[in-house]
Amino acid sequence: MRIRELTGFSRSLLKGRRFRTAMVCILPIASGLFFRTAEACVYSLMLYFGEMKPIELFSGRNRAQLAIAVFFTIARWTVSAPLVYGAAFRLCAITSEKGKPQRRFSDIILSRRCFRRSLAAQLWVKLFSAAALLPTIFFGTTAYSLFVTGRTAGELFMTAHAIVLTVVSAFMWLTVRMSLAAVPLFLVKFPKMSVFRVIIGTLCFMKGRRSTLMRLLAAYTPLLLSVAAVPYILPEIMTAYSLCIDIYIKEEEYLAGNSFFGRGRKSSDASELSPRTKRRFPKTSDKAQTY
Repeated sequence: MRIRELTGFSRSLLKGRRFRTAMVCILPIASGLFFRTAEACVYSLMLYFGEMKPIELFSGRNRAQLAIAVFFTIARWTVSAPLVYGAAFRLCAITSEKGKPQRRFSDIILSRRCFRRSLAAQLWVKLFSAAALLPTIFFGTTAYSLFVTGRTAGELFMTAHAIVLTVVSAFMWLTVRMSLAAVPLFLVKFPKMSVFRVIIGTLCFMKGRRSTLMRLLAAYTPLLLSVAAVPYILPEIMTAYSLCIDIYIKEEEYLAGNSFFGRGRKSSDASELSPRTKRRFPKTSDKAQTY
């Protein structure tokens, strides 16, 4: 998919509603920064009054510090999860529901169903991310210990292999994170599907399509280096990404002949095509032509 055409169309969708969309996209980031700043302030006070040692910030041996970390983590997840869901709902309304009356943002984030689904998705995403990061931590610590204690040629050879495995596992973790970034959008697009099924389906669906977000970020990197431009650029990036996901879903339904995750619901156009005819279409949107 061509990033220039995608961003150009997203700008046209944002005409007249850029400010409101920017506020909606900034709220989850602002809430996370607020709780992290408050947590850092509490730690600074504890260090200033000698309640804990600096090394205990990273060891977790101080019970008071551990309790504060758990409290702020729960508070941050509880507040940011509905905000992320509300932002995804607003972006999906912009890109795929033209002419449909939009719900108020406050009604979305205060909904009990929204809170349950968004918080469950937040917990599952954190769990999948942590599980994907475990090989990186294991191979990284192994490579470090072998590098420090290694003396023989065999140990140095094992160190080199451990470093390579660390890089490979870190790349795999990054691909998982890029796939999980689309979970809020899929939660909105498929509200009747369970959260766990949405996450598993997103990981499978985003295979081969993960580079879109990276290319969007690369296209806007020079502007993102300026903090003042973030409120203007962020809604463009998120709208373009939501539009891209919407195009991918419609493309998959058309080419595969069924709905998302293979639920068996045939689309009206693809059902009339034979399997031989469908094979003539490109499998990815990178090869498809846009008109």
